[in-house]
Amino acid sequence: MGLGKTIQAMAAVELMARERNLERVLVVTPASLKFQWVEEIRKFTSRQVQVIDGSEKERENAYSTPTFYRIVNYDIVKNDLLKLNAWEPDLVILDEAQRIKNWEAETTREVKKLKSKFAFVLTGTPLENRLEELYSIVEFVDARRLGPAFQFLEDHRIIDPAGKTIGYRNLDQVREKLKPILLRRSRDKILQDLPEKVDTPIHLELSITQQKLHAEAMEQLAKLVARKNLTQIDRTRLLKILARLRLICNCASLADDKTSPMDSPKITELLIRLKDLILSGTKKIVVFCESKEFLISIESMLKKNSLGYVFLHGQLPGVSRANIVKQFRDDPDTIIFLSTDAGSTGLNLQFADTLFNLDIPWNPAVLKQRMARIHRMGQKKPVQSFQFIMQASIEEKVLVSLQKKNQLFENLFGKTEDEIELSSSLGQEFLDQAKIWTQPQEPNANPHPLNSADLIATAIPFFEALINCLKTPEGNQALDSVSEPLKTHFFSLCKQISDQNIRHK
Repeated sequence: MGLGKTIQAMAAVELMARERNLERVLVVTPASLKFQWVEEIRKFTSRQVQVIDGSEKERENAYSTPTFYRIVNYDIVKNDLLKLNAWEPDLVILDEAQRIKNWEAETTREVKKLKSKFAFVLTGTPLENRLEELYSIVEFVDARRLGPAFQFLEDHRIIDPAGKTIGYRNLDQVREKLKPILLRRSRDKILQDLPEKVDTPIHLELSITQQKLHAEAMEQLAKLVARKNLTQIDRTRLLKILARLRLICNCASLADDKTSPMDSPKITELLIRLKDLILSGTKKIVVFCESKEFLISIESMLKKNSLGYVFLHGQLPGVSRANIVKQFRDDPDTIIFLSTDAGSTGLNLQFADTLFNLDIPWNPAVLKQRMARIHRMGQKKPVQSFQFIMQASIEEKVLVSLQKKNQLFENLFGKTEDEIELSSSLGQEFLDQAKIWTQPQEPNANPHPLNSADLIATAIPFFEALINCLKTPEGNQALDSVSEPLKTHFFSLCKQISDQNIRHK
């Protein structure tokens, strides 16, 4: 989260090399961060470092080369566990250790088979939803620290008569057990060392097509959650509908092939703001979105407008990711960094000072991780972020839900409460939220200010109608020929925007 975990880990390694004769250090990290570790190690130390990558034969050859640091990603641990243990590392460092939060996952089970004298785990989000996630991560450092899993759950979970988790208790005991092994550095401790950060929500209206598609999907969702008992097939359908709603909020064409790819107020607004920022002297801009398909649409828009960019996503090999970050940092013509959430953890992008969140991830930790890419140690300039939110949509409803999901983390690490209550177990959470989301929304007494996307969405059909009329023999009466509702709506928007003193191109 930009608090210097990597540097602190390397400093601890140097101390342990001197005091405990460390000779072999294994770093397990997401694939997108392997070469960033190489860069940091070479920058701050003189140690040998090796990245394990490529085909099985290439990796086999690499293992025969002596080195101090050996860097692998989580998937390679699953494939090369025997070889890694045969190397007999003195220390294993798990970076972004929330990757092992699910103790039932195959990756978690294989990573926990790594053997070493010492172990570090680095994470900005030791838990995101459930206390069990913390147990799984701590188990890698000290398997006995929190006791047997069944006893831990018995001591700390509050369950209802149906067996659902409705809260957690005795959190003071967990805090005490963690004290000997936990080093925590929170953002509030370094805020005085960071420049100012300004968060700006951008509220946009759905286009006509988006409104229609969104209403249809919400109706399907309402019918589904109204059922008393949902089968596994129903729950799968529910998740698919929620995913479709989010795609609709990004761009109508992602959910409807017959719609133009440019039927997206988000793309329209983003282009206007990017051009304004570049004209005003902004050098580096980061754009995040979970949907790779939506970013591909944005990529097409950037190409048409000759705006220099790079695009990072989860399917890129590690070397390509490192080159993308280097190009974005060093090339003055590469101004925009497009990224899925494959780039939301660990990357150092503090040479950028502006960030756009085009969507709202369900996990609140992801939003913090995105911002921490640029608002982190080493940032020298004020930082601004823009959060796009579609009005009267699933996005507004998810945003309200996110504000409630930080409670568990804050109570365990940031406060002194001994017990907290949860509204439902995680398995039920989406269903409960979906029932709330499908309830009729009350009219907004204080509507959000109009913006350029509202005007353009109406202006395009207005001027198309006007131009078509000008081509007729009665062209001198073209304005009178435009339909009255369209004309009235367009001029009304112009007046409202003028009254609000908003500048538009």
